[in-house]
Amino acid sequence: MSSAPRLLLVEDERHVADLLARRSGERQDRWIALGPSAMNALERQGLRYAIPEDYHRWSELAELCAELHRRVQRLCSELDRALLERAPELAERSIAPFQFHIFPLIMMFDSLAARTLQLRRVLAAHPGATPAIHVRPPQAPTDPELLFSSQETLWGRVLALITGGREADLLADPGPARRASARNLARRLVGSSVTLTTLAMSLRQGGVPRALLGRGESVLLVQGGPEWAAALAAIRRTGLRPLFALEARFAPPLRLAGRDEALDSLIASQLGSLFVVEGVSLYPLLAERLAAIWRQSATAAAMIARRIGAVRRRHRVRAVLRGSVSAGTGHMLNQLARGSGLPVLTWQHGMVTNRGEISQFRQFTDMMTANLVLAFGEESARAYERGRARGPQVSVARVGSATLDAIGERPRACRPPSGTVRVVYATTNYYRNDWYLGFAPGLSDRWLYRDQRTIAAALTEWSAAGRCEVRIKLHPDGDPPWAQGVRESRSLQVARARPTFAELLAWCDAVLLDFPSTTLLQALAAGRPTFVLLRFWRPSPDAQALLGRAAVARETAAELCEELRAYLQTRSFPADPDDSAFLRMCGTHADGGGAAA
Repeated sequence: MSSAPRLLLVEDERHVADLLARRSGERQDRWIALGPSAMNALERQGLRYAIPEDYHRWSELAELCAELHRRVQRLCSELDRALLERAPELAERSIAPFQFHIFPLIMMFDSLAARTLQLRRVLAAHPGATPAIHVRPPQAPTDPELLFSSQETLWGRVLALITGGREADLLADPGPARRASARNLARRLVGSSVTLTTLAMSLRQGGVPRALLGRGESVLLVQGGPEWAAALAAIRRTGLRPLFALEARFAPPLRLAGRDEALDSLIASQLGSLFVVEGVSLYPLLAERLAAIWRQSATAAAMIARRIGAVRRRHRVRAVLRGSVSAGTGHMLNQLARGSGLPVLTWQHGMVTNRGEISQFRQFTDMMTANLVLAFGEESARAYERGRARGPQVSVARVGSATLDAIGERPRACRPPSGTVRVVYATTNYYRNDWYLGFAPGLSDRWLYRDQRTIAAALTEWSAAGRCEVRIKLHPDGDPPWAQGVRESRSLQVARARPTFAELLAWCDAVLLDFPSTTLLQALAAGRPTFVLLRFWRPSPDAQALLGRAAVARETAAELCEELRAYLQTRSFPADPDDSAFLRMCGTHADGGGAAA
């Protein structure tokens, strides 16, 4: 007699291994793979599985997230109103703690809500089956945004909310606890001092830390923005000393320290409905994070004000220059710097438009507490202007990108057409617990895994046959689960930290990308034949038409691989890599570069 079927919900390969070790008897179990690691593990075992996207329309998720984004804006407004009544010193400094945390809050709401909707649909499709999933105790945030760490078993915690712990098999997660690495400890030490950070960044970029030797006025470069290295010479020509600092120098990240009774009461009496998704309140999973903002913001703001004042006096700071700001404490730093008379400038990084509109909530991360946003090209500047119309009072200037200019100025190697084609494939990262819907159509880790696996398999086959020489550049966020199998192949090379993507651009003849991010702009700036997947992100119709003049853009991995196969066979590229119209629209200040200093 067989036992009742189970739904085996697995996110990681260790979950697959644990459940395989537990299985006994003739079960009609159904595997549901919640993440790329589990998908890869099940494929290696030859086991069939489904993914959450098999159970719902993507438009359902998009509609839910759009509604959630409106709710989060209302939540931040209401909580700030209540908090500023309790802490008027924040109002005096124009600090809105919850609004300043709106981007990470949107990310957390989206990540939890998506799991809630998807689990509801999976359970509804398998009535009578008992779900089994791994859960571990709550983990501390890994960064100042208060985001869920990569070690957090969010799927399991959401399922426990849905079922109330009943009619579900909640298994202890077999994974190891996270430990502080020597690298992170060193980063904290360096980040505690403007002097140490400036020294480290200067040495890293191969320059002399002149900022520490001079006595003139300075500009404070916060969080090591990607444009800094290429722009340092231009900054020095203004007579200002570039100083580097991390946000942690001014205020430690907010810490979880339990729930707050007053906040719980306010939520329960007035705002509880904002947390309900598919009949489930997500507040229990967010309560401690909201309490940290509620309790600790006044202390953090006072500390930042003291420290920014001390740094300004000691180093004669004239302005603050930075990239996007995610953490609420980063926005506090911006706002308090502005309040002391220092202008704050945000320099764009990567693609910021989606279908012609501002994407990834850049109206918050780039604009909310800046005086001036420095945009790359026309499309970016227009998107920022539209974002400004939604609230932020900030100016926008189109200045280009020093990094793209530097790439474009490098000599282009001329290799004989008879030589083996050198291909670089640069991957994008999985969102995992940081998933949110900040652009359309939107990214799914599970769909991305399948696309990456398709591309990697084709490149492995072609390189083994001698049709091309391949180097796969992995995103620094971590290795995808298919990477180990590729590394075992002797026909291609896999790199994460070194060589850099810019260095690989100087080596290669063609570039393949699974996502049109910063790497697309860099590949076009280098004038390389570029093949890019547009499944998850699409530019405006005008921008897409211009992109098609310079690159091959397709919406499926199979189509993209077929285009690359044809290129390897004929050595004929169907676009013009030297066509700069798209790059001018999205990435540069003018023809031939020339980022405004």
